[in-house]
Order: sequence, then C-alpha cells, then structure tokens
Amino acid sequence: MGWRCLFALPLVAADAVPRHERVAAAEKVQDMYKHAFDSYMSHAFPADELRPLSCDGRLRRERGDLDAMLGNYSMTLIDSLDSLVIFKRKTAFKVAVSYIDDNVHFGKDLEVSTFEVNIRILGGLLSGHLHAQKILPKYAGGLLEKELSSYESH
Repeated sequence: MGWRCLFALPLVAADAVPRHERVAAAEKVQDMYKHAFDSYMSHAFPADELRPLSCDGRLRRERGDLDAMLGNYSMTLIDSLDSLVIFKRKTAFKVAVSYIDDNVHFGKDLEVSTFEVNIRILGGLLSGHLHAQKILPKYAGGLLEKELSSYESH
C-alpha cells in the first residue's frame, strides 16, 4: 500500500519552477549548510556532535550513555565530507581531511554504535575518498574490519 501512495505523488518537471526561484532555493540551502557546519566548527569541534540548546560539543564521557556510543571521532566532521564537496567548500574539505589524517584513529578499544559508525563515519569516509584518495582509503579498510566483527554471531 505504501508504494501505491508513492506513485500517486505528482511529479513536477524542473522547468515548472522558475529559474530564479530554483537559484534562490539553492542559495538558501547553501547558506543553511554553511551556518550549520560553521557553527559545529566554532562551537563543538572536535566533539562528535553539536548540542543545539547549549551550543557546545557532545564529548565522550564514561557514563555509558550516547556519548560513549559515538566514540569521540569528530563524527560530524567526517560525516560532512561529502557535503563539503557538494557545496564546493574546498578549503574546509582540505582542513577536514588533514585533521582526520592527523587525529582520527580507529584502534581504540571502545563499544560504539554500529549504526552510527556505519552511516556517519564509514559512509563519510567512503563518500569522501574519491576526493582525497591519498589519505582516506587507509581508514576504510581498518574500520571496516573492526565493524565486521560487530556482526558476528556468538
């Protein structure tokens, strides 16, 4: 039933929306991304996430809660690699890749959220590797090996 609803949605041709409205919408999206990423870098980096109400970073604490599950890998920075490329923020991309190369190490013995690591870290590294081929591929293999063990049944 869900698929039938999907196919019932009207399709809108790109030229049905005037060009100036498409350009304005694209600029708004770019401005919103710039605000979000720059806010993370100013207020939360190198923490995994920006806490929106306190405007500070979520750092790993030994409390057994979400903080511990994220791993303290600067997750938002890694997750942003593809967006930095899409929005043509080359300098920020180079800074991010340099930081990852110098500071992110997956050899820690931690229990992390497999879901978060897969979609945000592994996904970020894989999507960014085409644009930083000399640095990022070295991470994907080691991280993938660690992640595979989380799927083993005992």
